[in-house]
Amino acid sequence: RRFYHYTKSLDTLCHYILKDGFWPQYSLEDFSWVQDGKPLYLAFPCVCFTELPLEQSQMHRDDYGNYVIGFGSGWQNAQRLKPLKYVTDQDKVTPLLKPHHCRALTKCYGVDTSDGLIRFPPTKLRPKDFDGVWHILPYLKEKLGHTLQRLPKPRGDRSHVWLTKYLKDELEWRYIPENHREALFSVVDYDTKTMDMLGRLSLATHDSHLGFTHADVSIIIVVTDAERQELAAMFPQLDGKIRIWDEFSKPREDC
Repeated sequence: RRFYHYTKSLDTLCHYILKDGFWPQYSLEDFSWVQDGKPLYLAFPCVCFTELPLEQSQMHRDDYGNYVIGFGSGWQNAQRLKPLKYVTDQDKVTPLLKPHHCRALTKCYGVDTSDGLIRFPPTKLRPKDFDGVWHILPYLKEKLGHTLQRLPKPRGDRSHVWLTKYLKDELEWRYIPENHREALFSVVDYDTKTMDMLGRLSLATHDSHLGFTHADVSIIIVVTDAERQELAAMFPQLDGKIRIWDEFSKPREDC
């Protein structure tokens, strides 16, 4: 088994991930499936990985970036990752989340009108309201649903857009930091201010990086040979593990 993390920036890969490990940041996940499509989102800190084979990753690259770092099953921290439970139509007929769970998710404890607009800040959830399902909330995702993608530039008060896709194909695993496990938030609407608030919440998770040694890395993929050479010069111990995407062949995984 291999786990891959994709990112859209060589700078993020070089100056953050390879130096400090993976920083779990607050992600906004679509939970509208619990109330027949009415907007509802769940926010929690996480780092995402996939076990999708590299040769089947073109759509994943389009959504999450062309820079990849991969680990084999021998990576010690792989045991801290958990696979997602993809919610099917049958799960909706016999709900994983009971009506009182859904009511707790949709509670909103405050409205922000400081700038003349009605905004709904994230509401911190209470574990006692989710008896029996609290531990699985961050690992639920609709089989056919939506993924949040950053726009090249904001449109009005939106900096992100939801894309519909067959999410089960992503074969996603997540790392949720244990010491922030109870800091889950529900969001009934979002805008640029919401995303800024989630960014501020992520500052608290700097103490929970998912670490690795460079010896743990099985493969790194960049876009150009110049980037490969730059990365090898910065991290000589990784030379030989760095590959580039080639439209005519698969990336090598024999390192």
